[in-house]
Amino acid sequence: MTDKILHILAGFAIATVLQFSWIAIIVAALFFATAKELYDKAFDWKDFACTLAGGFIGYIFTLIY
Repeated sequence: MTDKILHILAGFAIATVLQFSWIAIIVAALFFATAKELYDKAFDWKDFACTLAGGFIGYIFTLIY
């Protein structure tokens, strides 16, 4: 469970750093999520989805604040 939270936080961090463009956030979140799963050598779709969800949440957060 804590691994999924770390993936969400990583996606959130990506979004808050790249808050200038939603396209950059999507591309960066996809890149880092894919790279992390390929590094693990066992692709986990749930971890991948959590990283992307964190990016989306971070993007929404930057729009609100």
